[in-house]
Amino acid sequence: MVGELPADFLRVTSSAEQQQIAADRQAAAYLQSGGAVPVFAPAARLSVTVAQVVLHRTAHGITHTLHLVNCML
Repeated sequence: MVGELPADFLRVTSSAEQQQIAADRQAAAYLQSGGAVPVFAPAARLSVTVAQVVLHRTAHGITHTLHLVNCML
């Protein structure tokens, strides 16, 4: 992908039915825990790598510089 990221990049959308299922699960977990607020652990990790290549024209030809940024969430 080149250029600006769309506003909804990496946004998860869900239907009304999926939202209701999630709310039901949360309510069931709350009731099963005796009213204590459940603590949810993260389900996955996200790794993002951004690469940029800069081309340079010199008297000897074209060279390049590679910039990498890696972020794990």
